[in-house]
Amino acid sequence: MVAGAAGALRYLHRSGRSKERYRRVALTTVASGSAKGVAILTGLISVPLTVKYLGLERYGLWMTISSVIVMLGFADLGMGNGLLNAIAEANGRDDREAARRYVSSGFFMLLGTATLVLSVFTLANRFIPWPRVFNVASAVARREAGPAMLVFVVCFALNMPLGIVQRVQMGYQEGFVSYLWQMAGSLTGLGGLLLAMHLKSGLPWLVLAMSGGPLFASLLNWLAQFVWSRPWLFPRWRFSCTTAAQKIFGTGILFVVLQLASAFALASDNIVVAQVALPARSSLACSFGSTSSLGLTGTIHIGCDASMSA
Repeated sequence: MVAGAAGALRYLHRSGRSKERYRRVALTTVASGSAKGVAILTGLISVPLTVKYLGLERYGLWMTISSVIVMLGFADLGMGNGLLNAIAEANGRDDREAARRYVSSGFFMLLGTATLVLSVFTLANRFIPWPRVFNVASAVARREAGPAMLVFVVCFALNMPLGIVQRVQMGYQEGFVSYLWQMAGSLTGLGGLLLAMHLKSGLPWLVLAMSGGPLFASLLNWLAQFVWSRPWLFPRWRFSCTTAAQKIFGTGILFVVLQLASAFALASDNIVVAQVALPARSSLACSFGSTSSLGLTGTIHIGCDASMSA
């Protein structure tokens, strides 16, 4: 009789967890669709405004730089995806200690990678003729090419260690929370862009406004997750270990080939156009950039949905 009662309790527990899992999947699906809608809406608002404000050549420069950054998406060597899988596995076992080791190890691995990216870029930046790379002719565009690229790379590198919060939320089946923060970041970026244009700022400031909004939202999400919601997961060096790092890297490296193929297929168009088109014809690059931006947004969100469903 005792054994039967214990079995019934286990069944009810599994049934309850199953229902909660489906509820979270439904919430994530709704939040994902909303985040895509907000991203597309902000793009539809910002594209005509920035084209008019910057002009065709400088806007084409912005889109080409964006494509370069997208192609660097594999720089984390798949460690973000490896961390997601490891967290999901630890969550399935209700193993807090393992989750803590994975989060700390993943954070410091990505922090080290971000530091390496910034160091390499800092050393190489002074030797790279960015105006020639992006094939821009006007004096303003030539002057802004280097600083705009610098802002993009810094924002990209800073987002690498901060981005672990999204992986943790996906691993704990809280993707809907991550998408809500993404919506906040998109809206903040749009607000910053409008403010920068109102202040008659140059392209690097517009890049900072548009990229800094999502970065600021990621920072707030990171603090909310690791300081308030799950303080026991706050990354600490003493919790990182070689075994956890090897597991994250070993799983993540399998995603690198797929990331490389997707990035080059989706983002290389603008770079090719920038090289073969005359500067005066940069409107072609603009049309490629606008279309690719929406496509990339959808692809990134779809990838997160797939990970969540798995």
